[in-house]
Amino acid sequence: MFQFRPTSASKLMKIIRLPPSSLLPDTCEWYLLPGYLNHPYGIGNKLWKLEGTMADFFKSGKKEIISFGGAYSNHLHALAVLCNEASIPFTAIVRGEEPASPGYTLRFLKENNAKVVYLDRSTYRAWTQNSDYSEIKNKFENAYIIPEGGTSKLIFSGFESVAGIVKAEFEEGNLQHIIVAGGTGGTAAGLISTASVNTHIHVINVLKNKGLDDNITELLKLKQHIKHGPYSIHHDFHFGGYAKFDQNLIQWINDFYEIYGVPLDPVYTGKMIYAAANLANKSSFKKNEKVLLIHTGGLQGIIGFNERYGNILKIHSILPL
Repeated sequence: MFQFRPTSASKLMKIIRLPPSSLLPDTCEWYLLPGYLNHPYGIGNKLWKLEGTMADFFKSGKKEIISFGGAYSNHLHALAVLCNEASIPFTAIVRGEEPASPGYTLRFLKENNAKVVYLDRSTYRAWTQNSDYSEIKNKFENAYIIPEGGTSKLIFSGFESVAGIVKAEFEEGNLQHIIVAGGTGGTAAGLISTASVNTHIHVINVLKNKGLDDNITELLKLKQHIKHGPYSIHHDFHFGGYAKFDQNLIQWINDFYEIYGVPLDPVYTGKMIYAAANLANKSSFKKNEKVLLIHTGGLQGIIGFNERYGNILKIHSILPL
């Protein structure tokens, strides 16, 4: 049976207090849930999102898993290591032509025994545009198909463990804000569905996803009979879109690592904590309120980013943890 709870991570995933600094103002109390410590390869929220899906895979009787994404996909990276650990045949369908010099993520897929299939963008759209994935099913009859990014109605069970960690740290009503990066909205919906109704969830739209609001609304409809608390989606911190950045963000990530020793990637967590600090400076939180930052992992993105842009993120070698 698949082991969802890591046994070889180098540290325990527990909430830590972050003292105020030149980056995090002293107007509120800062806390961090270091989700990247839930697995030696720092896969964070992907482990939470995939827990229910992997359990469903074992029930299905299928013999292999297929999923898809881009050449830098955190989702494919996480699936590769999880499937390899559980000896599950895994095929990664990658959007775009095979590069002459594959980056870290693509190399990692191969090293973890994944079969990699490259599709030109038009074929990729044809294979993935229908929600029933009929094109893929026709070509891989005995495969269990996981959506791009891992978001589906099965995501919610994995966030119960996150809620348990939060409830163990904070008494009911004693945590005012949770802040998380939003991509497709799956992690945000998972947190909203399990958090205390007294805690306000702030979702930072880091990918310039115009459909993020609707995605979260539709996902929450799938979780029947829930009473969730307030949440807000912030659209001003994407730095231009997916994987877009500027030197100010890079310097901020480097400074954060220097002060706190916490590695941030420039696609998700870096933008999220940058946004949190900006919201605090704009008085979005009341004096002495508690703010919990959810680090969603994705550390493999740091390696690929530095390979592409020349080691501009001054973060030490981090994988495996």
